Amino acid sequence: MNPAILVLVCLCILALFFQKSKILTCIIFFFIWTLAWTRLQPDYVNYEIMYNLEINKDLGYYGLSLLFKKIGFDYFSCRLIILAAGWSIYLWFIIKFARRCSLVAALYLCTVSFYDTEQNRNFFGFALCLIGISALFKDYTVKGLIKFGFWVLLGTSMHSMNFFFFVFGLLNKNVLKRVSKVQLVLIAAFFAGALWFLFSQVIIDKIEAYDLGVSSLTKNLLIILFIVNIIFIIFVRKFRLKSSITKTLTISQKKYSISENNILYFNLALFALLPAAFYSLSALRVYRYMEILNLSYVTDKLASKWPLTNIGLNFLIILYGASFGIVAYLMHSSSYWDVVLPEFYANEFYAWISAYLL
Repeated sequence: MNPAILVLVCLCILALFFQKSKILTCIIFFFIWTLAWTRLQPDYVNYEIMYNLEINKDLGYYGLSLLFKKIGFDYFSCRLIILAAGWSIYLWFIIKFARRCSLVAALYLCTVSFYDTEQNRNFFGFALCLIGISALFKDYTVKGLIKFGFWVLLGTSMHSMNFFFFVFGLLNKNVLKRVSKVQLVLIAAFFAGALWFLFSQVIIDKIEAYDLGVSSLTKNLLIILFIVNIIFIIFVRKFRLKSSITKTLTISQKKYSISENNILYFNLALFALLPAAFYSLSALRVYRYMEILNLSYVTDKLASKWPLTNIGLNFLIILYGASFGIVAYLMHSSSYWDVVLPEFYANEFYAWISAYLL
């Protein structure tokens, strides 16, 4: 068996048995990083050319690339460092907010991590936004909003699509009470229009071709999954498990938890993406990035004192996590295996390990 696939299988089995292991979570994210040691993914050459010619439309990413190039890094090394930084943020977030951290990490590994390696610029931008989003859970003050705005602005400078996450700053129960329905509709219309522009066919034709070969049936199926996600989050939000687990939480665990209102509002905000999604499925990348937030929340809500013994809840969580993998596949079905297979079969890290051991 391919060594990387063998490691993946072993880590997933361990994560199912040891769902709250921070050490295992760290190991899983290190393994995810090792999968990035390939140069044969479809977009790699284009990104390398942009790096060498110092061309990029997003100022933050351009400046970061220029800095690495001036220091003397080639694109391959620059890419690995950027991905390591992004996954370090994910690791921090999951350990801080997901009590079943290793299970969340394993589900992320098996679903959308493969494409985060390919779309590294967008991924790193969202990872920066994630720092800001986390500030809204317990610190919805002027200080918290400034911190949120700074990190989302920084993330947007890496990839313009992350502009969407600015809307999260408005999605607070107290703020929404002060906003009239007319104002709310106008704000939603503004963001929907902005997203429509960002993902309009003219723009997409110029910068990428991820939607080639995607049928209307596939788009409709994706939208159904999108809506089912909202329904599931509403269901989980009302879920009350008959367990003593909530009585045994530490002060730290109670402090660092994802707000129920925030996670619901964040998912409802995704409806603003639907008009843009009809032009380009790239708009649904935002939905894909919500996996980390949603899984951290869902695994906490569907927790039990002895998680391994509750087969039904485990199956439900795994099925929910798998839905994000299905979305990633459907979004990029024409190129999916061209992205995934090189991570296992043209991987320089495992080639080096194999050569060293032999």
